[in-house]
Amino acid sequence: MEDYAYVLDIIISNRGNSAYLIGTHNYTLLIGAIKEGLNPKIGEKYYIGKDKNKRDVIEMIKNRISFQELNDRAKSNLKDVLKKIVIEKENEYVQFLNTAQPINARTHTLEFLPYIGKKTLRIVIENRPYQSFEDFKSKTGLDAVEIFSEKIFRELSGRDLVKILTIRY
Repeated sequence: MEDYAYVLDIIISNRGNSAYLIGTHNYTLLIGAIKEGLNPKIGEKYYIGKDKNKRDVIEMIKNRISFQELNDRAKSNLKDVLKKIVIEKENEYVQFLNTAQPINARTHTLEFLPYIGKKTLRIVIENRPYQSFEDFKSKTGLDAVEIFSEKIFRELSGRDLVKILTIRY
């Protein structure tokens, strides 16, 4: 269950306005009904949890949707919103970088991330632990925000079949 979501796009309709949303916890793609008379901003975060009294913009969640059901504008806004979420969850992702383990003798979990192959993997592992994304970048030359937001985008869009950061539905 998601408590907060970012707006990816607004859907204007004579039956009431809705928004394409992405949850910040499980990266769930959703359609939510917007409270009448309100105009949420694309790229802004709003409460969508169980407590209806705290829902000041999104009245209710209509449905969970797939990436393919997003319109083009929502898809194009998704990468920027994912970067915001990854930055919010920096500690979680730094912990992931510090604790990721091999899956078997030939494959490491970190190799499923974009831009990390065998040579880069050695650099990432040898420079652990990391304190922050900035520390990671200074030690490896890699942009963790770009790596994680790209991986999540690929998982949501179906381009990556191995899902390590998103929930399978």
